[in-house]
Amino acid sequence: MLTFSSFAEFAAFLMVYVARADGQLHHLEEETLAERLRYFGDDTQTLLQKVAPQAAQLEEAKLSTVLRENYDNLQPIAAQDREYLIKSLYAIVNADGRVQAEETQVMKRLREILFVLAA
Repeated sequence: MLTFSSFAEFAAFLMVYVARADGQLHHLEEETLAERLRYFGDDTQTLLQKVAPQAAQLEEAKLSTVLRENYDNLQPIAAQDREYLIKSLYAIVNADGRVQAEETQVMKRLREILFVLAA
Protein backbone atom coordinates (compact mmCIF):
# COMPACT_ATOMS: atom_id res chain seq x y z
CA MET A 1 0.00 0.00 0.00
CA LEU A 2 1.08 3.57 -0.58
CA THR A 3 2.45 5.33 2.47
CA PHE A 4 3.37 9.00 2.62
CA SER A 5 5.84 10.41 5.12
CA SER A 6 4.33 13.90 5.29
CA PHE A 7 1.10 15.75 4.69
CA ALA A 8 2.88 17.54 1.81
CA GLU A 9 3.45 14.20 0.05
CA PHE A 10 -0.13 13.15 0.72
CA ALA A 11 -1.47 16.45 -0.63
CA ALA A 12 0.80 16.31 -3.69
CA PHE A 13 -0.43 12.80 -4.44
CA LEU A 14 -4.07 13.90 -4.27
CA MET A 15 -3.38 16.97 -6.41
CA VAL A 16 -1.72 14.87 -9.13
CA TYR A 17 -4.49 12.28 -8.93
CA VAL A 18 -7.14 14.96 -9.42
CA ALA A 19 -5.19 16.67 -12.19
CA ARG A 20 -5.11 13.40 -14.14
CA ALA A 21 -8.70 12.41 -13.40
CA ASP A 22 -9.83 13.14 -16.95
CA GLY A 23 -6.98 11.14 -18.47
CA GLN A 24 -4.77 14.09 -19.33
CA LEU A 25 -2.67 16.71 -17.60
CA HIS A 26 -3.39 20.13 -19.09
CA HIS A 27 -0.52 22.62 -18.80
CA LEU A 28 -2.73 25.02 -16.80
CA GLU A 29 -3.53 22.23 -14.35
CA GLU A 30 0.17 21.46 -14.06
CA GLU A 31 0.99 25.14 -13.40
CA THR A 32 -1.76 25.41 -10.78
CA LEU A 33 -0.57 22.19 -9.17
CA ALA A 34 3.00 23.48 -8.83
CA GLU A 35 1.76 26.83 -7.51
CA ARG A 36 -0.50 25.23 -4.90
CA LEU A 37 2.27 22.88 -3.73
CA ARG A 38 4.48 25.83 -2.78
CA TYR A 39 2.25 26.27 0.27
CA PHE A 40 3.99 23.29 1.85
CA GLY A 41 7.45 24.80 1.46
CA ASP A 42 8.94 21.63 0.03
CA ASP A 43 10.69 21.33 -3.29
CA THR A 44 7.74 20.91 -5.65
CA GLN A 45 9.74 19.00 -8.26
CA THR A 46 10.91 16.43 -5.72
CA LEU A 47 7.36 15.98 -4.44
CA LEU A 48 5.98 15.60 -7.94
CA GLN A 49 8.67 13.13 -8.99
CA LYS A 50 7.90 10.98 -5.97
CA VAL A 51 4.10 10.93 -6.14
CA ALA A 52 3.29 11.28 -9.86
CA PRO A 53 4.01 7.63 -10.74
CA GLN A 54 2.02 6.47 -7.71
CA ALA A 55 -0.96 8.63 -8.63
CA ALA A 56 -0.89 7.39 -12.22
CA GLN A 57 -0.87 3.73 -11.17
CA LEU A 58 -3.47 3.81 -8.39
CA GLU A 59 -6.63 1.91 -9.16
CA GLU A 60 -9.70 3.98 -8.28
CA ALA A 61 -11.07 1.16 -6.15
CA LYS A 62 -8.07 1.48 -3.80
CA LEU A 63 -8.34 5.25 -3.38
CA SER A 64 -10.46 5.09 -0.22
CA THR A 65 -8.04 2.71 1.46
CA VAL A 66 -4.99 4.81 0.58
CA LEU A 67 -6.70 7.95 1.86
CA ARG A 68 -7.91 6.38 5.08
CA GLU A 69 -4.59 4.74 5.96
CA ASN A 70 -2.50 7.80 5.23
CA TYR A 71 -4.89 10.28 6.78
CA ASP A 72 -4.87 8.31 10.02
CA ASN A 73 -1.06 8.04 10.01
CA LEU A 74 -0.56 11.75 9.37
CA GLN A 75 -2.73 12.98 12.25
CA PRO A 76 -3.06 15.58 13.52
CA ILE A 77 -3.77 17.58 10.37
CA ALA A 78 -4.53 21.24 10.94
CA ALA A 79 -7.96 22.38 9.78
CA GLN A 80 -6.32 25.13 7.72
CA ASP A 81 -4.15 22.57 5.87
CA ARG A 82 -7.16 20.35 5.18
CA GLU A 83 -9.12 23.35 3.90
CA TYR A 84 -6.19 24.47 1.75
CA LEU A 85 -5.95 20.98 0.24
CA ILE A 86 -9.63 20.89 -0.70
CA LYS A 87 -9.48 24.38 -2.21
CA SER A 88 -6.33 23.37 -4.11
CA LEU A 89 -8.02 20.30 -5.55
CA TYR A 90 -10.86 22.47 -6.86
CA ALA A 91 -8.40 25.04 -8.24
CA ILE A 92 -6.57 22.31 -10.16
CA VAL A 93 -9.76 20.81 -11.59
CA ASN A 94 -10.94 24.25 -12.71
CA ALA A 95 -7.55 25.44 -14.00
CA ASP A 96 -8.12 24.60 -17.67
CA GLY A 97 -11.60 26.15 -17.69
CA ARG A 98 -13.33 22.84 -18.37
CA VAL A 99 -14.49 20.40 -15.72
CA GLN A 100 -14.96 16.94 -17.17
CA ALA A 101 -17.40 14.38 -15.76
CA GLU A 102 -14.48 12.25 -14.51
CA GLU A 103 -13.08 15.20 -12.57
CA THR A 104 -16.47 15.92 -11.02
CA GLN A 105 -16.82 12.29 -9.92
CA VAL A 106 -13.33 12.17 -8.40
CA MET A 107 -13.84 15.45 -6.56
CA LYS A 108 -17.18 14.30 -5.16
CA ARG A 109 -15.60 11.09 -3.91
CA LEU A 110 -12.55 12.83 -2.43
CA ARG A 111 -14.64 15.48 -0.73
CA GLU A 112 -16.86 12.84 0.88
CA ILE A 113 -13.91 10.76 2.06
CA LEU A 114 -11.93 13.72 3.39
CA PHE A 115 -14.92 15.11 5.29
CA VAL A 116 -15.66 11.72 6.85
CA LEU A 117 -12.03 11.31 7.87
CA ALA A 118 -11.94 14.79 9.38
CA ALA A 119 -14.98 14.11 11.58
